[in-house]
Amino acid sequence: MLLAMQRNQNVGVLLANLKMPPAQVVDAVRTLVTTGQAGGLTQEQINSIARSLATPDERKTLSKYTGAVGELSEAEQMLIGLTELPALEERLACAKLVASFKERVGGVCAAGDTLKGACAEVCGNPLLHLILKIALIIGNFLNAGAPQGSAIGFQLDTLLKLKDVRATNNKAVTLMHFIARELQAKHPGADCLKEQLELAPQAARLNLATVREELRDLKTALRQMGKVLDAPAEATGDAPEFRQFLGSFYADATAGAAAAEAGLDEADKKAGRGRQ
Repeated sequence: MLLAMQRNQNVGVLLANLKMPPAQVVDAVRTLVTTGQAGGLTQEQINSIARSLATPDERKTLSKYTGAVGELSEAEQMLIGLTELPALEERLACAKLVASFKERVGGVCAAGDTLKGACAEVCGNPLLHLILKIALIIGNFLNAGAPQGSAIGFQLDTLLKLKDVRATNNKAVTLMHFIARELQAKHPGADCLKEQLELAPQAARLNLATVREELRDLKTALRQMGKVLDAPAEATGDAPEFRQFLGSFYADATAGAAAAEAGLDEADKKAGRGRQ
């Protein structure tokens, strides 16, 4: 046994989950990194294989082995076969991006579309404008005689205070209750605001920092892919078919990431104007 028992066991678990013999795994990975075709591997399997590649020290140990490969454990057979594939880590990273890009960039685009749609709903909803107008009138009435009593507008987060202002004769009734009752009495149908703002709850749950981080990760991965394409063919195993496939994907993916970023920037600006 060339590698530690625990390491053999861990890779053995991977092989069991892949349900392939070592030689088939190596062939599938070779197909993946020479043609761009998945070779029967799923995205999760590609990720698992990439996490299980031999370390530099393990590659040195495996490269010194001169005996029959069949005498090694199945885990070592797989690892020694994979070490023979040039620039495997870089090419697997490219393959992982190819497999996951569509879903990931789609998530970024969907977040931008949701935010833009919610902004359009909020800015163009007459009923919401009426509610804000009533809230402003009541606020000025309650603050009459004070500097705040002549306000011409308010920050949206001020609306959160409506549930904190309570009636003097019934502490269970808040200013929010009062506004809701006034709307129901004087503007029938005003209780359908929730249905009119379909995208607003989804947009409120978005974490734009997380979406931005995902976009940065995609752009970083694309830059790494660009370095692979810029490297001499010999350095990446001289796989013309893979390089051609990767070049086409890289051009489309770069444009897709730029479009997703532009859409997210536009949505963020609209949301920013709404917060002002």
